[in-house]
Amino acid sequence: MPDKTHYDTLEVSPDATADEIKEAFRIMANAWHPDKFTPGSKYWARANEKMKAINEAYAVLKERQQRAEYDRLLGQDRKANESEGTSERRRHEEAETRRQAEAETRRRREEKERAAEQRRRREAEENRQGVEEEVKRVAPAGSGRVTYQSRPDLIGFAAAAGVVAVMVFIAVRSVPGPQTTNQTNSPAGGTNSTKIHPPTNAQRGDTWTNPRDGAKMVYIPAGEFIMGSNDSGRDQIDGGRDEKPQRRVYLDSYWLYQLEVTVAQYRKFCQATGTSMPSAPSWGFQDKHPIVNVSWNDAKAYCDWAGVELPTEAKWEMAARGTDGRKWPWGNEWDAKKCNTHENGPKTPTPVGAYPSGASPYNCLDMVGNVWEWCADWYDFNYYKNASQRNPTGPNTGQERVVRGGCWNSYSDVARCAFRAGRDPVNVYFNLGFRCAKTP
Repeated sequence: MPDKTHYDTLEVSPDATADEIKEAFRIMANAWHPDKFTPGSKYWARANEKMKAINEAYAVLKERQQRAEYDRLLGQDRKANESEGTSERRRHEEAETRRQAEAETRRRREEKERAAEQRRRREAEENRQGVEEEVKRVAPAGSGRVTYQSRPDLIGFAAAAGVVAVMVFIAVRSVPGPQTTNQTNSPAGGTNSTKIHPPTNAQRGDTWTNPRDGAKMVYIPAGEFIMGSNDSGRDQIDGGRDEKPQRRVYLDSYWLYQLEVTVAQYRKFCQATGTSMPSAPSWGFQDKHPIVNVSWNDAKAYCDWAGVELPTEAKWEMAARGTDGRKWPWGNEWDAKKCNTHENGPKTPTPVGAYPSGASPYNCLDMVGNVWEWCADWYDFNYYKNASQRNPTGPNTGQERVVRGGCWNSYSDVARCAFRAGRDPVNVYFNLGFRCAKTP
């Protein structure tokens, strides 16, 4: 008998039911997917080996006849015997991954704080100079007496420059004649946020470009769609319990970015707001690649700047699969040539839109594979059991935010329209980006 059986690999007992084996496979596959580890590291290599063993074990145990033959060859009853050493290694590797992510998050937070302080000082100096220039403009040299008038329109300048005052007064040289007391108030300061207004009379198939970042958006008309997974047995695994029950959900109309936000678009946001670019992944930043190493909070900040929002997971899923409940954006039959995943991809991200044949029914691209995508919702394993069937927005609180779509190193069972997962919103991940939505 081998030192480690397929039952040991999936950490189930020899008398486990078919459903228990399916659930064990899903849990193990989610825990050991290589996309959770840094490419090229020893943990990434270990994860690839582990995933190979998990897939081999499940391929044998999921079929009744193959499982019976396997048991016969073993020649004896099996007992549940989880390997303590394997569990300890897994805990250590997962802890190390979390430690690296937390260290990167702290570094980026410190960079942002330094950049924000420098920006505040620079703006304060610019606004101080602006006040001086405004004083010169309204008080030209020449004869006349000096009076003091309240200038509410300069309160914004002074406040931005760090001046604490209830009212700002400036010296004004008045020409002889009646003193004017009426003042015109101008906006106090400015903002980076922009309201965008897509067409309100759009129809299915229409597109519109966000003038802020140049992203093409596709129109998703209001209606019902099938959300979640059932027990049809047609998936490699029938969908996790967090994808059930499958139900019909109604959504109001909305717009969604056809592609993931790119490095070039995110750089434009950083330049406009004084935000630092995230650390580049090992393959380097390329303008047409999807941005990665951004936290949920980073994605939210981008959306605020661009006048859009992150999609709810319901909006994401409807755009990915249409109204008929298909497993992948193109249909119910897996085709590795239609997306960038582990089965057929280059094992790194590709430029956005590189797989046009994998378009969704609404012509959204890269909805599965390439990089994971942040959604607006908090993640709750049991949310579907009590979720609203009309414009659901997720739980009110949580520990993780929903991510969807899988990535370049995911397998077909994860890169599905209905697959759900959660990630810490303050951490950054080398395989996680986002796309944006807009509610009319």
